[in-house]
Amino acid sequence: MKIGKLISFKGLSVRTKLSLVLGTIICLMIVVGVFGLVQLHTVNRVAADMREGWLPRIELLGELKRGIEQRFHLTTRQLHAADSVHLTEISEGDQAVEGAVSKASRTYRSIATTPEEQRLFKEFQHHWAHYLLTERVVFSLLEVGDKADAISTFNAFANTAFNATTDPLDKLIAHAKLKSRESISYAREIYHQALILIAAVMTIGGTCALIAVAWSQRHVAAPILDVAEAMSQLTSGDLNLTVDDSRRGDEIGTLIASINAYRDSLRRGRELAATADLERRRLQSAVDNMPIGLCMFDGKGQLIVCNAHYMEIFGLTPEVCRSGTSLETVLDAINDANGGLRDGVIRTLSDLDNDEKTGQPLTRLIGIGNGRTISVIYRAMPDGGWVAIHEDVTERQRAEERIAHMAHHDALTGLPNRVLFHRKLVQALRRTQQDHQTAVLCIDLDRFKNINDTLGHPVGDRLLVEVASRLRACMRDIDTVARLGGDEFAIVQVGDHQPDGARALARRLIPAISKPYDIDGQTVLIGASIGIALAPDHGLAADPLLACADLALYEAKNQGRGICRIFEDRMAFRMSTKRAIELDLREALEQGDFALFYQPFVHLDTGEIHGFEALIRWHRQDGTITPPSEFIPLAEEIGLIVPLGKWILEQACIEAANWPIDVRVAVNVSAVQLGYADFVQTVETALFMTGLDPSRLEIEITETALLDDSSAILERLHRLRELGVQIALDDFGIGYSSLSYLRTFPFQRIKIDGSFIRSVARQDGSLAIIRAVTSLGAALGMETTAEGVESDAQLGCLQREGCTEVQGYLFSPPVPAKEVSSLLDRFDRKSIEPRRLEMMEQSA
Repeated sequence: MKIGKLISFKGLSVRTKLSLVLGTIICLMIVVGVFGLVQLHTVNRVAADMREGWLPRIELLGELKRGIEQRFHLTTRQLHAADSVHLTEISEGDQAVEGAVSKASRTYRSIATTPEEQRLFKEFQHHWAHYLLTERVVFSLLEVGDKADAISTFNAFANTAFNATTDPLDKLIAHAKLKSRESISYAREIYHQALILIAAVMTIGGTCALIAVAWSQRHVAAPILDVAEAMSQLTSGDLNLTVDDSRRGDEIGTLIASINAYRDSLRRGRELAATADLERRRLQSAVDNMPIGLCMFDGKGQLIVCNAHYMEIFGLTPEVCRSGTSLETVLDAINDANGGLRDGVIRTLSDLDNDEKTGQPLTRLIGIGNGRTISVIYRAMPDGGWVAIHEDVTERQRAEERIAHMAHHDALTGLPNRVLFHRKLVQALRRTQQDHQTAVLCIDLDRFKNINDTLGHPVGDRLLVEVASRLRACMRDIDTVARLGGDEFAIVQVGDHQPDGARALARRLIPAISKPYDIDGQTVLIGASIGIALAPDHGLAADPLLACADLALYEAKNQGRGICRIFEDRMAFRMSTKRAIELDLREALEQGDFALFYQPFVHLDTGEIHGFEALIRWHRQDGTITPPSEFIPLAEEIGLIVPLGKWILEQACIEAANWPIDVRVAVNVSAVQLGYADFVQTVETALFMTGLDPSRLEIEITETALLDDSSAILERLHRLRELGVQIALDDFGIGYSSLSYLRTFPFQRIKIDGSFIRSVARQDGSLAIIRAVTSLGAALGMETTAEGVESDAQLGCLQREGCTEVQGYLFSPPVPAKEVSSLLDRFDRKSIEPRRLEMMEQSA
């Protein structure tokens, strides 16, 4: 008896009893599920780590090592190649291997995450760069025909560099394999643990389920059958039936009480009917005061109810909208008041009948008089009728149309913006995958910034509108032209034979854009450069394809502007190389890897050193020294020339302060530096900090510095002259030379470019140019300095033509700052000829 009471859980509700049993089973299932999910997540994580982490690493490292070894063997074969055909085949293989190694290196660098991997990979990159440098030295020897020296150099250095390169790769491969084995072991351990726990929990859960089924049959199912019989008698009309529920306190007892309550509810039906009538009147009041139009028709097509707003929308009278009016009468009245709406409403009701089974409302927009738009929501009712809600959405629709247009079009030109252009490009690329052709053209306006700066932004905006109009006139309807921002436009050209179609379009666009513009009575001239990328040749994804077109545009602008260029793989490689040099350059500026070398100016009359030109050198991490011609243009482009130029100026002043007081220092200043408004303040600060006499500082500028904003530049140069700083015009004669510069600003010195000095012996007019420059300098009271003097013949010619100073390897190459003093000691007050002979003897 006690055991039976314990099994039946007397005193507890059925819900509690079932909850206890089901809760136990559910808890076990949750435990199994959670544990399984955790284990599955762990195994998935381990598998993902293997699949996406270590296995790709091993494969990439193997590919990288094979590529390096193949590069080494190809280089060895190239050194011993017997003929030019063999050399060409090896060179082509060498280029392919280099591309594969670069691609594998970039991929591995992006997935290497651990500090150990990053350290070893950085070590590999360092040794690989050293090995490539060794190859370049060997190839340079081959180019001059010294094959034996090239082979000995390769054997002496390349083998060591190659072994040093492969050693980090071997370590990385071993590291990845070790991590893979650890992951596999860990996954197996988790798998065995999960099997044991799942088996145990399933056994316990099955036992609990059997107990729950037996208990439910006896203590729940049988009593419910008794209650069902009593309910059947009650619904048959026996309202005097009374069921005793005093013996149970659980849910079955509650069900018996509900039967008695149902009997009482039938008695209250009449009371509820009266209440329903009251609610109906309240509902009618609410309908009449709704801010939207509402009407309801029954299954026979007769009006049940409509409100005043409905009549106002369609211009109906209360006589037409009485309850019981037929649908035909209402439609005729709507048609008379608004015109042409009757057939549209009938078609909508037909659609509603067809969609009645879905149970979903049917929404329609209808236009009525005065250009208004009404949103109508129809919903079918079970009796075959329907209810419709009407709302005037005219202003909302117009606002949405304006917003949609603004979101996808440029506010100034009305052309599609970047968002819509991207969507059109994606659509075109989908068709491209179905054997269509697509071209993307990126267009940048040449000299547009000058228009904005000189004529103002309103003129620039008017100009952009005119450019957009000309672009539209050159386009087909199936193509898309968009403004991406600023003075940058883009075109998607589809369905044309490529690349001929893109070239033909570019040939139409460049002349069309370059024609003069009349803006507010002013003639404006600009040009256009175009970059082209093709699909599928250059990709089938929108963003990478647009990036290729941008690279081609960059190439077009670098090659002179006013032209178009089609993307080539070498453009991407050159850009990636440029970015790598940019990173190295920024790091070098932070770590102080730059140094100044000095090359003397020798006066032709006295043989004295009157000054030195400060020349920057970059000491790379690999031990090489990079001249300024290889990194100064990049520094100007990326904006590093300003901090770098400031360092050069300050360092030159610091070191020149220790020289004799009659020796000046010349510092080359970039046009970018001179364009900054605080450049004069930078010079003043350098002079003040070092105590250098301003007259001993010479600023060398080129004619290109005077092109963009000559008035502001000249104003800064005059301020420097007021400080006492000397100004020299460098590389005179090779750029945009203009005598107006010499008239506008009286330079103290004109420097003749070394290209004229090197060709002075040839009959190409160089001697005439030198004679003209020296005569011009003498007439204007300016000294002349000749660069790049390397021979006796050049020196003699310059003496005869009256040049003031010379500079070149005939006297001294650029030397570090620590050697300036000894160079000054070697140059006494002798003439040029003895000094030149002495320098030649020391060189020998």
